[in-house]
Amino acid sequence: MRDERAGFSASWVETVIAKALERGSATVFDPFAGAGTTLLAAEKMGVECLGVEAHPFVARIASAKLLYRTDPALYLEHIRKVKIRAENLSGCVDNYPALIRSCFSDRSLEGLNRLWQAWKQLADDSPQSELV
Repeated sequence: MRDERAGFSASWVETVIAKALERGSATVFDPFAGAGTTLLAAEKMGVECLGVEAHPFVARIASAKLLYRTDPALYLEHIRKVKIRAENLSGCVDNYPALIRSCFSDRSLEGLNRLWQAWKQLADDSPQSELV
């Protein structure tokens, strides 16, 4: 039995796709892709898939998860560049809402802000940049 509040598991999706494949080829369309569980399962099984997610933040999570194929060396190199760039920036905490400011110390938030600024400056739409 699955817990509807927590979504569904990749193994359940794989079972559904496997049953569809028994009847022939399959293509998966997920109109409520969420964080990409169905898309990842379909891709793992070699099945063509397409998903749509209306919530921008959740769609970004799914997109990042689907970048698992990114070359680890390129990913680590991009992280290194972001870290180096961040060292030369000054963080700003003034524009963050009170809730965020209550969750992080100013020092931590400044560090996160420097990393965000550095990532933004180096963002190049490559898979490794998006994954970072």
